[in-house]
Amino acid sequence: MENVKLFEAIEFQNIKEIIYHSAKVYAEKIAFVIKHKKEKEVSYENITYKKLLEDINKLGAALYQMGLKGKRIAIIGKNSYDWAISHLANMLGRECFCSTR
Repeated sequence: MENVKLFEAIEFQNIKEIIYHSAKVYAEKIAFVIKHKKEKEVSYENITYKKLLEDINKLGAALYQMGLKGKRIAIIGKNSYDWAISHLANMLGRECFCSTR
């Protein structure tokens, strides 16, 4: 069977490149949908890739200002947007994060 190239694929070295690329190319597209529930009232909030990267960078900057650069951080909680932001901020901000790990 002959290998047929169906589309051009972008090769990324790490998750940081993926996040930054997505925020650039898909800035206004929806990355997350958050469900808010207050008693019987339910609403949904759309989070764009641009907002996702902004939230990651804001938390990363706050962690850096707290003196946590290069420190180990444990993230405990339920699966949520806040947990995802915490994990990504920690991962993208780590000084030693690279593709050789």
